Amino acid sequence: MPERNPFSPRYSIVIFDGVCCLCNGFVDFILKHDKNKNFRLLPSQSSAAQKMLSVFGFASQVNDSVYLIQGGNIYKESAAGLRILKTLGFPFSLCYVFMVVPAFLRNMIYRVIAQNRYRWFGKKESCRLLPPQE
Repeated sequence: MPERNPFSPRYSIVIFDGVCCLCNGFVDFILKHDKNKNFRLLPSQSSAAQKMLSVFGFASQVNDSVYLIQGGNIYKESAAGLRILKTLGFPFSLCYVFMVVPAFLRNMIYRVIAQNRYRWFGKKESCRLLPPQE
C-alpha cells in the first residue's frame, strides 16, 4: 500500500541511484519514451531527493530502491517500476499485468537484482547530472 504525502507534485518524480549503470539505463529508457513529459528525475544522492524521501520516512534507505512519487503517493521496488512503465503508455503499460503477482514475489526478484546491480551492470565514478528540464 502506498504511503500518503501532503504534497501532490504536478509531475511524477522518479528517484534513482545516480551511480548505478542499470538505474541510469532505466532513466535513459524513461527519457526516450516519456512522450508526454510526465516524469521528473532525481538521483537519490541529491539533497532534494533525500528531503522528499524523508517526508515518507525513507531517508535511511535512499539507495536501496527506485522510488516513484505520483499523485501524492510513494511507491518503491517493483511497484515503482511497473507504475513507471504503465505511465509511459502502450506498449510498456502491458507490463502492469505483473501487478497480479504477489508483491513479496515481485520484490524478492527486484531485491536480488538490486543487491547485485553494481557487480552485474557496473557503477559510475560520479552521480549523473540531469538538466533542469528533466
